[in-house]
Amino acid sequence: MKKRVLIADDEPMIRELLEDFLSADFEVMTAATGREAARAAIKFRPDAILLDVTMPDMDGNEALKVLRRDPELRTVPILMLTARGSSEDRIKSFETGADDYIQKPFTPEEVLARLHARLKRSEELVLPRTKTATISNLDIDYLKREVRIDGALLVLGPMEYGMLELFVRNPGVVITRARIMQRVWRDKGKNDRLIDAHLTSLRKKIRDFQGEIETVYGEGFRFKPAAGPGTQSG
Repeated sequence: MKKRVLIADDEPMIRELLEDFLSADFEVMTAATGREAARAAIKFRPDAILLDVTMPDMDGNEALKVLRRDPELRTVPILMLTARGSSEDRIKSFETGADDYIQKPFTPEEVLARLHARLKRSEELVLPRTKTATISNLDIDYLKREVRIDGALLVLGPMEYGMLELFVRNPGVVITRARIMQRVWRDKGKNDRLIDAHLTSLRKKIRDFQGEIETVYGEGFRFKPAAGPGTQSG
């Protein structure tokens, strides 16, 4: 069976272009506004979503918030489509739960390649050796892909979750950018700014964690719990 892709963009020409091009590989549904996209995703249950940032009724980032609150859509790859190119715009989308950022104008071939890369990464996630882990006041359930701090559930995008899981599995170890690219993205074409944007968003979301993600300049990053009880796995 073909995987399902939801395309949400208020420009009819873009919707038609992407629908025609992607229909050979995917079952496609389209939406013209953010509110339509949120409703369609709940009914259609897509395997991936292409979401324009600037739309009437409800913009892409607001629709993204709605989608990420749905447990069944929490880990669905969502790729933002936008003419905006500032780092602030990218960070805002990543903080809300986006997985990738495709700047207009783009080619349909690029969109197709990005979709396949994101879906392949989702499929390659293997079941972990343990079901849960606790570090300081952070609890992670690997099977459910849920993270809680002091019992409060965090809303993390798939890439943010992937980075955090890599850090949690390697507390105190310096994780290089190359390793993050290999383990989380599986895409050597990404640049450092994408890692930085996701990491900025992740740090904000785990700000209540009793510890930190430390930048080791010239080397990478290190997950450092506060002094106290160590890691517990189950």
